[in-house]
Amino acid sequence: MAELSDGCCRSAHKRGDKIRGFNCVFGGDIPLGAGLSSSAALEAGLAFALNYIFNLGIDKLSLVKMSQKAENEFVGVNCGIMDQYINIFGAAQKFLKSTAVLSNMNIIHL
Repeated sequence: MAELSDGCCRSAHKRGDKIRGFNCVFGGDIPLGAGLSSSAALEAGLAFALNYIFNLGIDKLSLVKMSQKAENEFVGVNCGIMDQYINIFGAAQKFLKSTAVLSNMNIIHL
């Protein structure tokens, strides 16, 4: 877990963002078997929190890419991007429809 959080901070730093010290506790309620990676949830959640706490102004798609980069470059896992994508763009009571090209997506209200 330390590699994932460190990777998110380093990824932000590589972008030129200024991250200061912070305290962090992780928790969540993603159901077992939901099909989402816990590492992606942690990375995306931390990236989202850092953006909010330090008022970095990072758009959602960049947060997704930053989260994936943390896992690819700093953890060494050559993962895809969909789990990070749904963690950032997902919303309660919504269905996210996306093609393989991430720039072409629609949120469908249930």
